[in-house]
Amino acid sequence: MMKRSIRTDNKGQVIVITALLIGLLMFSTFVYVTEVINQAPAVETNQNELFPQYQQNLKNTLISALANITSDNNTQVLTQDLERLNQIFSSHFYGSLLQINYTLANTAPYQDGLWISSGQENHTAVGAQVSYQLFSVGKSETSNVVGNVTIASEVYLSGNSSQIDQATKQGNLTLQIFNEGMPALASNFSCYYQDGAQWVRIENFSFTDFGTGTYEMVFSAQLSQPSDPLTVAIYVLDQRGINMRVQAACQSS
Repeated sequence: MMKRSIRTDNKGQVIVITALLIGLLMFSTFVYVTEVINQAPAVETNQNELFPQYQQNLKNTLISALANITSDNNTQVLTQDLERLNQIFSSHFYGSLLQINYTLANTAPYQDGLWISSGQENHTAVGAQVSYQLFSVGKSETSNVVGNVTIASEVYLSGNSSQIDQATKQGNLTLQIFNEGMPALASNFSCYYQDGAQWVRIENFSFTDFGTGTYEMVFSAQLSQPSDPLTVAIYVLDQRGINMRVQAACQSS
C-alpha cells in the first residue's frame, strides 16, 4: 500500500480556498462600489447660473469674432465661433438636457448677423447681432430662455481746414468712439491725409484725449495741389480689439 502525502493535497486545497476567498472579496467590493456609484446624487447644472453665463460668453464671442473679421476680413469666423461656443456649453451641462439655438440677425443694418459700414463718409460702424434660445429639461425644472445680444463699435470723424501758406494746410479733427451707443476709448490710431492718389501718414500732430471717447487732433498737410480739399482717414483700434477705418473731407474755414 502506497502512502499519500497529505501535506501536498492540503497545499492545493489551501490555494483553491484562498483564491475563492479573494474572488468573493473582490466581487463584494465591486458590488459595494457599484451600489455607491448608483446611489450617488447626480450633479445638475444650476440653470439660474447657466443663462447669464451663456449670455456673457456670447458677448465675448461676438467681440472676438468682430476683432478677427476686422483684421482679416473672414466673415465665416462668426458662425464658427458660435458653433464652438454652443458645443462647449452643451458638453459641460450636467444632469439635464440642453438645446441651444441661435439666429443671425438679418434686419437692417444687419446682414447674416453682421453690420459693417466702412464706406460712409464721417462714420463707420462694425457690429454683430445674434438672437438665441436655450431650452433645458432637468430633474426638477424645465426652462426656455430667449434673448439677443448686440455688439456694435462706431466711430465718427469731422474736421475743418485752414490755409497756412501756399502749399500747407492745417487740419483740425474731432473723433468720437462708441460701444453699444456709449462713449468708449481707443487703444491706437493711425492717421493719413490724401495728396492726389497717395495717402500720406501723419507723423506729427497734437493730440487731446478728453477721456470720454472724444479726441481732437491738429496737424499740418502739404498738398501738391493746394486747391484740393483736405481729406483724412483714421484707422482706429478700440479697446476691445475691433479695427475701424473712417474717412472725412475737412471743411475749409
